[in-house]
Amino acid sequence: MNNIIWLLRFSAQARGALSASILARVAGHILGALMLAVPAWAIATIALSKWDATDSSQSLSMQWTWAVIGVVAGLALLKAILRYVEQYLGHLAAFRLLGELRLWIVERLIPQAPAVTDGLGTARIHTIAIRDVDRVEVFFAHTIAPAVTAVLIPLMAVVTAASTAGALPAIALTLTFAVGFVIALAGSKKATTEASATNSTRTDIAQYIADTLRLREEILIYGAAEQRLRGLRELDEQLAQKMRAGGKRAGLRSGATGLRIWGGSIAVFCAGIPALSADYRMLPAVLVTTSLVAGTASSMDSIERLASSLPAGLNAVTRIRELAAQPPTVEEPKQPESLDLHHAQTARANSGDSVPALELSDVSYRYPGADNPALTKINLRIASGQFIGVVGPTGSGKSTLSRLIQRHVDPDVGEVIINGHNARDLGSTNVCRTVVVADQNPFLMEATIAENLCLGAPDGCEVPESLMHWALELAAINPAEMPLDRPIGRRAQRLSGGQRQRLALARTYLRAVLADGTKPNDLAAHLAGKIVIFDEATSHQDPLTQARIVDNARACGATCIFIAHRLQTLAEADDILVIENGQLIERGTYDNLLNADGAFARLARAEV
Repeated sequence: MNNIIWLLRFSAQARGALSASILARVAGHILGALMLAVPAWAIATIALSKWDATDSSQSLSMQWTWAVIGVVAGLALLKAILRYVEQYLGHLAAFRLLGELRLWIVERLIPQAPAVTDGLGTARIHTIAIRDVDRVEVFFAHTIAPAVTAVLIPLMAVVTAASTAGALPAIALTLTFAVGFVIALAGSKKATTEASATNSTRTDIAQYIADTLRLREEILIYGAAEQRLRGLRELDEQLAQKMRAGGKRAGLRSGATGLRIWGGSIAVFCAGIPALSADYRMLPAVLVTTSLVAGTASSMDSIERLASSLPAGLNAVTRIRELAAQPPTVEEPKQPESLDLHHAQTARANSGDSVPALELSDVSYRYPGADNPALTKINLRIASGQFIGVVGPTGSGKSTLSRLIQRHVDPDVGEVIINGHNARDLGSTNVCRTVVVADQNPFLMEATIAENLCLGAPDGCEVPESLMHWALELAAINPAEMPLDRPIGRRAQRLSGGQRQRLALARTYLRAVLADGTKPNDLAAHLAGKIVIFDEATSHQDPLTQARIVDNARACGATCIFIAHRLQTLAEADDILVIENGQLIERGTYDNLLNADGAFARLARAEV
């Protein structure tokens, strides 16, 4: 009921279209009942006229026949028009509300991003935001109007029966409707539970397939294709079992509904026999009341359909609201501190570069539900414009360090300070303007080189071609090799792995200079004060190209943090941080660490 109330409040923004749809449906169902009631009344009237054996009964019956045919044809035409109006307005409102619901979800996912994908997975989020929203359409388009009709039409039928045929037929008709409600609502609790289980299994299948496609190369290398297929078959069988159970219940409900119509019609007619015994001229009223059982069947059928489809829609609403209600990954300040990078550079010049570009003070972080902390008491200070390397074995905490700097998460203990400001006080928007990241597996859309470069530009910002060429050259891309109007295909299939990484890197540089919404004249000076994180962003490059990328990064003016497995990449780094088991265990230049014969030296030997 809580979900229904929530949906009704949400649908208020389409109140006009929904109200018109409801009126059209009610009027159409009244006409549908009349399409049976009018012939029943006419047949009874003609029968009475023959019973009276008047001289004009033959001509009267023919007149009645043509009149009834004309009336029923008119009712059918008008009912069809109203049906179209009802469906058109109902779905117009529903599709508008579904669009608003998707926007509502995205607005609430933004504060949770990107860490929200860690726990749920992108496929699960996609299923909830797309398919579960589509399932809510059953409420907007096929629940509100049918529910009103299912209550109003039977009520009007009972009042009509009581006023024309008497109490007994009206009572029999009421009991018939009551049986219909019982049939429709029988097992609704179990249906809701099974709908939840079915939706959950569908989501598991979607995530399983997404993971399989993402790891297809590793699966083929290790010969695990049959194992993955077996797992998918098991999930598919679970889904089939749940759907078979639901289908069996729907079949039984449909059969019971058919028996209700036939049995109810007989019961209503039998209830009218005492009235006929007292006065045979009650025949038209009794037949009209009997016809209302079948005439209102479509109104009751909507309840039956809702009993099978609505639980899945309401369960989808539960999942949508649970997703949207997740607390934000980080808490935003009510009044974020402003960050003036030009002022920060002036302060450094006046204070002898005493304000670092990045500082971590006693930072510790543990992922929710994890047994051990990902990082423990990390202390470091990075001056503006430095080239820093971060190395360590897989799972050591390198990516967690990157997330903390980007403020995807906040530390459990300690502070992340960017250009002299606590990241918590700056807020995510200001941190995002200062810290930019080039990933190992970047997202590239099916578009041109220029459109992918401008993906990171602020809204309404026109990026000149000269600025795009500058970003491409900084990422070691010859503009002639990748012209701006070149389409890259779906998921950048027309580019090599190295080209994809370099294009994403160029986009990162471009976003860094445009993050403040201005068009800089001195690009190098504009990068000063910015922090660029290379998270395995050169893993697909050959050594020569990688060297060019590193040289350009060192000269660009930004503070560069390279997270790398290929240690030779960091040979010219100003400082290298070695992280192991979430702790900063070594720090120094490439040669010093190599000669120290510690963890860094072991990693270097393993690389060789």
